[in-house]
Amino acid sequence: MLAFRFTLVVVLAGLAGGSAVAQTDPPDALKNRPPTAAPTSQIAVAPIEIVRSMSEVVNDFGGGLLQGLLASHGLPNAALIAAQDNRIIANRTFGCCIGFSEFLYSDFLAPFAALQLVERQRLKLDEAVAQVLTHRADPTGLTRLVEAASGQDFRSYVSQNILSPLAVGGQPDSLSEVVGRLLVALLNGGAFEGGRILESSTVEAMEQTRFSIHPALPGWSYGFAEMRRNGHRALQRDGAWLDNPHIEARMVVVPEANLAYFVIVEGQAGASFWRTLDDAIFDRLLPLEAAATVEAPQTPAPNAAQAGEVAGSYETSDEPLALAAPLKSSGRLDVRAADDGSLALSGAENAVLRPQPGGYWAAEGGNLNAVASEGRLILSNGLYRPLRWWKRPAPYASLALVSAVGAAGAFVGERRGPHAAKPLAKLAPVLAGAVAAFLATALFVWHLSPVL
Repeated sequence: MLAFRFTLVVVLAGLAGGSAVAQTDPPDALKNRPPTAAPTSQIAVAPIEIVRSMSEVVNDFGGGLLQGLLASHGLPNAALIAAQDNRIIANRTFGCCIGFSEFLYSDFLAPFAALQLVERQRLKLDEAVAQVLTHRADPTGLTRLVEAASGQDFRSYVSQNILSPLAVGGQPDSLSEVVGRLLVALLNGGAFEGGRILESSTVEAMEQTRFSIHPALPGWSYGFAEMRRNGHRALQRDGAWLDNPHIEARMVVVPEANLAYFVIVEGQAGASFWRTLDDAIFDRLLPLEAAATVEAPQTPAPNAAQAGEVAGSYETSDEPLALAAPLKSSGRLDVRAADDGSLALSGAENAVLRPQPGGYWAAEGGNLNAVASEGRLILSNGLYRPLRWWKRPAPYASLALVSAVGAAGAFVGERRGPHAAKPLAKLAPVLAGAVAAFLATALFVWHLSPVL
C-alpha cells in the first residue's frame, strides 16, 4: 500500500513537471511584435426577414385600411371577413350595434340558391337561366326562379338550404360566421368544416368565364363579374342590398390564390371607397408578379379617328351587365381624344389609355382597359353609356341664349312700340319671372344629375 502511494506521488509530480516544461517562453520570432488593433470596419450582417402570416396581414393592414376609410367617408359601422384555403383568417367588426343579419335574406345569395336547385334537378340550366346568372338579363328575376323551382318563398328556401347549413344546423344569427363559412366553401369546392352547400363540380362551373365582350376586358361567370388586378383574376359580387338602413356589401374571391374577402358597411360608401379598398388590398396581398397577357383579336390598334368617335361625356350604365358589381363604377366620365389615338379619362376615372393592337385601349400597368361597344365605353371596372341630353350643359346654354335674346327683343320692341312711354316696371317682372323659372328648372335637373 505504501508502494502504491509512492508511485502515485511520482506520477503526479511528473505530470506537473511536464506541464511546466510545456509552458516555455515563446520563440524569439514572436517576441517584441507590435500589438494588433481590433477591426474597425463594419461587418455586414444580412437582415433577418420577419415572415407574417396572411391572417396577420389581413387583420392588421386590412383592418387599419377599413378603419381609415370609414373615418374619411363618415361611415359608422362595418365588418371585414376573410378566408384562405379552408379556414377563416379574419373576422373584424367596426362600430357599435351592427345589425347586418337581415342582409343574409337579400338576393345576394340568389345565385347560390339557383345553382343548388340545378344540382337537385329542380331547375334546368337552360339559356334563359344562364342569361340571368350571367347578368345578361334582369338579375332580380333570379329570386322568382328560385321560388318557382323550390315551391317556397325565397326567404324560407335560403334560410333552410343555405343559411342553416352554413350555421352548422343552428340559427344564422351571426353574419360573420355564416359569410366566413360561405367564403371557405367557395374556396374548397363547396365544402366547409365537414359540411357542404354545393358540389365541387358546381363551384368549378360557377367560376368559369361564361360571357365576355372583349378578351381585353373581364367577363362574367355565374353570379359574379370578373375583376383583374396586378395580373390576378378575381370574381366580384356587390351591390346596395338594403335601403333602411342603407347597406352596401362586396365579396371578392381569388381562386388561384385560395383567398376571399367580404366587406359590408352601413351607409353610402361611394365608388372611391370601394376602389381604394380593393386596390390597396390587392397591391399588398397580391402584388404584380408578371404582366397579364391578352389574347386580343388580330386587329390594328385604334387610330385618332376612332378615338375621336369615343370622345364625349358618359355616365354609369344601368343595364343588367352592370348590376353584378356596380359599387366601383358611378358618376360621370369625361373622355378626350389625343392625336395619337389615346384617350384621357377624367371624372369617374382619371387615367390615360393608350391604343393597343387588338382594338382596345389600356393604361400603363394593365389594370384598366377600355373597349368601345355599341355606343358604350366598357372599362375594366364598369360600363358607361353616353350622357343623356338633359344632363348635358349644351341644351341649357342654348335655352339661356334663346331666353336672353327673346327678352332683349321684347324689351327693344316695347321701347320702340307705340306704347314706348309705358313704364318698364310692368315688363320687368315678366322677364324676371321667365328667367327665374328657367334657372329653377335648370338647377332642379342638375341637382338630380350625378356630379361629374
